[in-house]
Amino acid sequence: KKWLEFVHPKDFGATQAAVEQLRTGNPVYYFENRYQCKDGSYRWISWDSFPVQEEQLIFAVARDITELKRLEEQLRQAVKMEAIGRLAGGVAHEFNNLLTAIMGFSNLILNDIPQDSPQRERILKITRSAERAAGLTRQLLAYGRKQVLDFRVLNLNETIDELKDMIRQFIGEQIKLVTNYEPTLEKVQADPGQIEQILMNLVVNARDAMPKGGTLTIETGNTYLEEEYCRHHSDVESGRYAVFSIGDSGSGMDQDTLSRIFDPFFTTKDKGVGTGLGLSTVYGIVKQHRGHISVKSEPGKGSCFNIYLPIIEDAQNEIVTVESIESKPSGIETVLVVEDETVVRDLICEALQMLGYTTISAEDAEHAIAIADEYEGDMHLLLTDMVLPKMDGRSLYDNLSAKRPDMKALFMSAYSESFINNKGFLDPSFNFMKKPFSVELLANRVRAVLDVHPTK
Repeated sequence: KKWLEFVHPKDFGATQAAVEQLRTGNPVYYFENRYQCKDGSYRWISWDSFPVQEEQLIFAVARDITELKRLEEQLRQAVKMEAIGRLAGGVAHEFNNLLTAIMGFSNLILNDIPQDSPQRERILKITRSAERAAGLTRQLLAYGRKQVLDFRVLNLNETIDELKDMIRQFIGEQIKLVTNYEPTLEKVQADPGQIEQILMNLVVNARDAMPKGGTLTIETGNTYLEEEYCRHHSDVESGRYAVFSIGDSGSGMDQDTLSRIFDPFFTTKDKGVGTGLGLSTVYGIVKQHRGHISVKSEPGKGSCFNIYLPIIEDAQNEIVTVESIESKPSGIETVLVVEDETVVRDLICEALQMLGYTTISAEDAEHAIAIADEYEGDMHLLLTDMVLPKMDGRSLYDNLSAKRPDMKALFMSAYSESFINNKGFLDPSFNFMKKPFSVELLANRVRAVLDVHPTK
């Protein structure tokens, strides 16, 4: 065969042009194209070629750069995902401030409207729409790895088995469910609700890929990801992992689709069927668990998603971060509210005043310190946003508590508690409330901190 027959069809034209350039006596540097191997696959080759006209030949140095290309693509993909994640998290953070006001003021209006008023249903529709929007921001925060997580020690066999009945309802009678559990599966530290979300998102996608029926396979196992594997996957560390796999016998995906499946709002489904956030949410949750996800798929041959979660060596004690909150929504204490978003600050003050509290408001830390210095009465609670101009909420509390040691604190943010803790602003012993929140949750949290918790 002639050597041009082995050139990838998409590189054929550029290769011919490079050859013509050499024939005119000009060298060609750093030219890249793909050549077919005996097994049908292609390898990337980089050429530096020099015409030697007196000898009527071409001298060329060829380097196989297939691995370099693959690593470059992985790095490019990782950078893209990180950038989109930061954008998604930032958008969700700002949007949560707006949703806090929408949901909160809707709650206040509902309290003033009679049960038989025709306006009540309209306000309820606003509230329900805001709650749906809050759900979307949670998905964006999950993709940006800024979601609140409730870590517990889990056996994935048990977690998946508890969901089997729900999975059967989702996939219907046309699809056969096959499970294969590793009996000695190691335990992981994970959020059970988020693992459920991963599983159900992948199950729904598998179902949609098999409209005429097929087989859905869920398997678990233990594995060790070697250094060699990690060199080929820049986003994962070597070590011991528990893995669960969701495979289907459906339509499969081509390489172009595979390269974009974790991008937010990318979807192959019909308009109105999905948001395009399902797999991006899965990706974010896995990464926030310090895990790894891989996908194998070919058109007409189905798809298989493998989710790897780090095994914990010492799984003696279950780790639970859920707090019990008693509902005692009213009070007479004085609350210093520090929030730079005016509409959110007004909402909090109005809601707390309706519950009987005395509120003092400040738009930033500097203003709050000045008020506290002049105010002669007791300040029982500091309710502050974590992210403020010039000084963060934790630094503000440290400043005020030096002069008011009995003052308690409740911190709030549109970012998650885990994100705030990772940034070093707070430790787990401090009280935290995530935006957006309802008036009911605000009342419960304020009362709980004043009644139950120590100074912090």
